[in-house]
Amino acid sequence: MTLPSNAPNSTPLPTPTEVIRMVDATWPPESFQQHGDWLHRHAPDGGSRVNCASALGGAPDISGAGPLVMIRPGEEDLAARLSRAEYAVKDPCRLLVAPTHRLANMLPAGPRTIVGEGPIARMEEIWAAGGIGPARMRTMARAACTKAYIAGRVGDRPAGAVYVGARGSLAMFHALEILTEYRRNGLARDMVAACGHWATGQGADWLSLIVTEANGPARALYSAMGFEDIGGYHYRIKEDPR
Repeated sequence: MTLPSNAPNSTPLPTPTEVIRMVDATWPPESFQQHGDWLHRHAPDGGSRVNCASALGGAPDISGAGPLVMIRPGEEDLAARLSRAEYAVKDPCRLLVAPTHRLANMLPAGPRTIVGEGPIARMEEIWAAGGIGPARMRTMARAACTKAYIAGRVGDRPAGAVYVGARGSLAMFHALEILTEYRRNGLARDMVAACGHWATGQGADWLSLIVTEANGPARALYSAMGFEDIGGYHYRIKEDPR
């Protein structure tokens, strides 16, 4: 894929593999453990991204897969094998990327967004209201990448929170949350633009994110902002028969 002629990016469009690797860099588990053909992630109560296994080879022994497996692009054969072993599909997701310079140009004037090295208490309350609790806060805190916490404001009221990390030419944001009463007024767009603006300052040419296929409103927002869908992944889950 070639860049538009007006794009100053010095690096090519990230691949799905590169974007998925950014998950471990910006949203890391408490521990990684290799068991045979599998890399297992562990972080109690931290969600699927930090509690799944991924294959280390092309034809892994699925007896060591564990209860939750990430299926990445190109792993259709593995998905079929897990399906036959009664692993159900869970949370199909899309990988989206956009040039940081374009997003930075969307940043509005004025104190609509505030960037900090750590979350203020009100941001933690906003995240908690959206179901992003202490376990996910610990995930953000242990990330070793360059990172920032961005608060969004409507007037003089804190109304949104987002976390963003960067490594090399790629950045990724997570946990974008807007308080219910302040949605549909453009704050989410401004906060994504703030992530892009911050990322340019870290030398990142691309901002990436992961969104579930079921989240139609968010996907529409990101598409309108110029994000490109470069592929997807999903999980396979083996339910406890008891």
